[in-house]
Amino acid sequence: MNSVSVLHIGKFFPPSVGGIENFTGDLLPALRLHHVEATALVHEDPSLSNSDFDDDSAHELVNRVPCYGRLLYAPISPGFPWALRKMIRKHKPDILHIHMPNTSAFAALLLPCARKIPWVIHWHADVVSSVIDSRMALAYAFYRPWEQRLLARAKAIMATSERYLLSSEPLRRWQAKCTVIPLGMNPDRLPEPDLLPMASGEKIWGSGQCRVLAVGRLTYYKGHEVLIRAAATQNDLRVVIVGDGEQRARLQKLVVQLGVEDRVDLVGFKSSDILHALIATCDCLCLPSIERT
Repeated sequence: MNSVSVLHIGKFFPPSVGGIENFTGDLLPALRLHHVEATALVHEDPSLSNSDFDDDSAHELVNRVPCYGRLLYAPISPGFPWALRKMIRKHKPDILHIHMPNTSAFAALLLPCARKIPWVIHWHADVVSSVIDSRMALAYAFYRPWEQRLLARAKAIMATSERYLLSSEPLRRWQAKCTVIPLGMNPDRLPEPDLLPMASGEKIWGSGQCRVLAVGRLTYYKGHEVLIRAAATQNDLRVVIVGDGEQRARLQKLVVQLGVEDRVDLVGFKSSDILHALIATCDCLCLPSIERT
């Protein structure tokens, strides 16, 4: 059987953490089992060290472009267009699979070699004009024209749920070429935790109250402060928030102000085995979000 070559364009890739990162980390090896020569072009994650890549089994599939921080959550990677052109010349992909949102993907609009290849856009989330962060509202005015040009040139667009597709303002003009394909995952990535991580998880939980676990980046659109304020009204809740981000100091200050240090813990980033143990031992998993972003 002749294989198809697909070049994926994304923000980051495991061991970087995140929903899209985990999904693409599962997707590429799965595609290769179905005779798809899948490779990816992503950014280096400035938050990772060399030791984080000791067990990186995907290094032959992924090319990481140097990244010099972020501007309003967008990676700063001036070398991305040149890296994209190099990957196209090297792998000669039949399809570009673009995971959005990702400002670096706009490089495909500028490269003749990229415009000659059919594009599939994987629409993971809208970028919207935030009512919470005024900087995002201003930035979106510049982002929107590039986003719409990218969608206009796409041969097909994949939305992750019918509800999201029907409520997406950016996709409204392009409904005719949208297809709903729910996100999948590799269940082997969530093994049953061993005794040692389970013991560590129990130590984090402490008392036997109703256990509520929240996992995610501590950023403005997650709304962790709503969860913390809710916990302050319920004496029987034990809340553990896993993740890090620019809102951590503000959220920790709120915990102290509300006097819930004994019931709400911001435990920062945790390794996958500890995270699996916390998931296995919680009563409720909270996935917070207060804005479409």
